Amino acid sequence: MLSSLRVSHRLLLGFGLIITMLVIVTVMGIDEVDTIDKKMTTINDVNSVKQRYAINFRGSVHDRAIAIRDVVLLDSLSEVQSVIREINQLANFYKESASPMERMLATDSTPQERKMMQRIKEIETCTLPLVKQIITLRLQGNRVDSKEILLTRAKLAFIDWLAAINAFIDYQEQQNQVKTDEVRTATGAFTGVMIVATTIAILIAILVTWLFIAYFKRQLGGEPHEIAEILLTMANGKIGNHVESKHSGSVLHSLARLQHQLNSTVKGINHSADSITRQSQTESDSSGNLDF
Repeated sequence: MLSSLRVSHRLLLGFGLIITMLVIVTVMGIDEVDTIDKKMTTINDVNSVKQRYAINFRGSVHDRAIAIRDVVLLDSLSEVQSVIREINQLANFYKESASPMERMLATDSTPQERKMMQRIKEIETCTLPLVKQIITLRLQGNRVDSKEILLTRAKLAFIDWLAAINAFIDYQEQQNQVKTDEVRTATGAFTGVMIVATTIAILIAILVTWLFIAYFKRQLGGEPHEIAEILLTMANGKIGNHVESKHSGSVLHSLARLQHQLNSTVKGINHSADSITRQSQTESDSSGNLDF
């Protein structure tokens, strides 16, 4: 089937095969890079952002725990008022991270994340009234009851709150580690796949090139410049040079047959001319003898 194809079709087929391999290698590379990019996006734009919001939670809760202790322990009412303002600022800072966190979890979250965030909210709901109660009692001058609530209930609530937030942070760190391992695995596999695919593409290119060289050698029977020199020599009238070709049916083989045929024809013409010359000479000699 291939032997019946025209040269242009053979060239198109060969280069088309090479281009196809290049396209396959490129598509494989793009697909792997896209996979790695998605994993890196999850690490940087999702998990790390959630982790940052949770770290903000922890900072706010930790500082509020210290501040509410100061509310109970400080003697100066003006200092207490200053600490209360700090508590309110920390609460607002917490809310600034809570809103985007909720939006992220609404669109991109795991069941475990939602469960952990629900736990954080439940503890927050239990703790904030205690903070408000301690502040109210302290402003009323009731340090005894405010201290009792702080030590018996608020302290444990803040500990649980921080523990729940830390668990969420650790979970995000774990998820990032999993994604990082996946990226490393994908990168290692990608390197191997690209090496194999590139090697195959190179081998196919070499094979196609070798097949075309072999095909043209069979068709031509020799190098193009050699054939051109032989034709030029024959055009100049030198047809006696010996021409050989290892490939039957090639251009050079046909040229050798043509040269052989021309040699035979020229020799035949020369032989006929010699015969005519000898015959004429004989007749001339005979005529001379007759006159004598």
